[in-house]
Amino acid sequence: MRRFSKAIGERLSAWQVPDGDEVRYDRDEQDLIAGDQLRSAHGKGVRAILHSAFTIGLAQYCFENDLPHPGFVVLDSPLVTYRPPKPGEAVDREVLDIGIAARFYDDIQQSVGGQVIIMENMDPPSGLRKESTDVFFTGVAGEGRFGFFPSQPLPS
Repeated sequence: MRRFSKAIGERLSAWQVPDGDEVRYDRDEQDLIAGDQLRSAHGKGVRAILHSAFTIGLAQYCFENDLPHPGFVVLDSPLVTYRPPKPGEAVDREVLDIGIAARFYDDIQQSVGGQVIIMENMDPPSGLRKESTDVFFTGVAGEGRFGFFPSQPLPS
């Protein structure tokens, strides 16, 4: 579990998430512990980023240790719940700085093996690598790409 926890912590440290280097997986609780709290006890923004680190960390752990893995991960809205504090608002540990998104995408493009599919409601930061593809889902049939799944069955 120590090496697996380290793989998760490496992702969080690369994204500069507070207490990222102190994260560990608790087998009994079947949850991550970060900042002396279970992942489930954190706010939804921290839970989302910890879930992303867990998912990507698990993939990396499998790749590095020749363990079975499908070779891709899908993340749904890993960053949308994060927001910078509003002017005059006290800094909340659940609200992380906006730079996390840029570091998140940069790290995934540089350090993660396999394919990562991210479905996010916000545009990624500019400067995606040429090997990365940004697809905008319009939600409008007949106009661009409707969504992740086709709006109508594909012709056979």
